[in-house]
Amino acid sequence: MINYYKIETIIVIPTYNIGDEFRFNDYKFFLKNNENVFLCFVNDGSTDQTFTYLQSLNSAFNNQTHIISYQTNLGKAEATRKGINYCNTHYNFKTIGFLDVDLSTSLQEFMRLNSLIKDEKEFVFGSRKSTSKNKIFRKCYRFFIGRIIAFIISKILNLNTYDTQCGCKVFTKNISLIIFNETFISKWLFDVELFSRMKTYYGNELTRQKIRETTLNKWEDRGSSKISFFYIFKLWIDLFNINKKYSTKHYFTNKKQLKNEL
Repeated sequence: MINYYKIETIIVIPTYNIGDEFRFNDYKFFLKNNENVFLCFVNDGSTDQTFTYLQSLNSAFNNQTHIISYQTNLGKAEATRKGINYCNTHYNFKTIGFLDVDLSTSLQEFMRLNSLIKDEKEFVFGSRKSTSKNKIFRKCYRFFIGRIIAFIISKILNLNTYDTQCGCKVFTKNISLIIFNETFISKWLFDVELFSRMKTYYGNELTRQKIRETTLNKWEDRGSSKISFFYIFKLWIDLFNINKKYSTKHYFTNKKQLKNEL
C-alpha cells in the first residue's frame, strides 16, 4: 500500500468522452490549493481525446493524481466502484468520495461536504434542492423526470432522502469498504444500491444516524446526458431487482460474511 503522507481525502472521478469540455483550469487551481487531496480519474473506455487531457493534468500534478484506464466502457457504476476499490487497496486516507467530471458540483462543494464527515456522520451526499439561498441550474425536463424517480426511490428506501442521484457523495474509508464491495445491478442507479447496502448492513435507524443529506450551494446542469432515452423503460426493472436483492435472506448471509472479513 502506497502511503502518501499528505493524503487525507480522495476524489474518484469516472470519465467518459469529456473531450474539450474537460475543465483543466478548475482542476489545476484546486490541486494547487489543496495539497492533501488526491484525484483518481477512471477513464471509462473513452474514444476521444479524454485520456490526453487527463495525462496533461497528471503530468503537472503526478503526486496528487492517478489515472486508471479501461479500453472498453464499463459504465459509471463499475468505473466508480473500480476507482474506489483501487484507492482503498493502494492508499492511506481518511475520506473518499466521487464526483462528476464536468464539475456540475464543484470541487469546492465536494470539500464542504467532506468537512461534514465527523462524529456519527460517515456518509454525506449533496442535494440539488432549489432554495432562495442557493443557485441550482437544471433543465426543466430533467428536473421533472428526476423528481418522479427520486420520489419513488425515497419511498422504496424509507430514509427521507430528497436527492439520492446527486453525483457528489463522500464516505469514511470504512463505509466505502462495505458498500463498494461487490458489483452493482444497475449502471446508472447504483446510488440507490449504496443506500440499500447501508440499510442491509446497519439497519434502517442506524443508517439514518450515519448519513447526512446537505443542500448544495451551487449546481449547474452541464453537458448532455450519457444515459440512453430507452433506459427510462429499463429503469423500473432495475429498481425492482435492487429492491428484491436487498430484501432477501441471501444478501443478509453475504452481509455476515463481510462483517467477518472486516
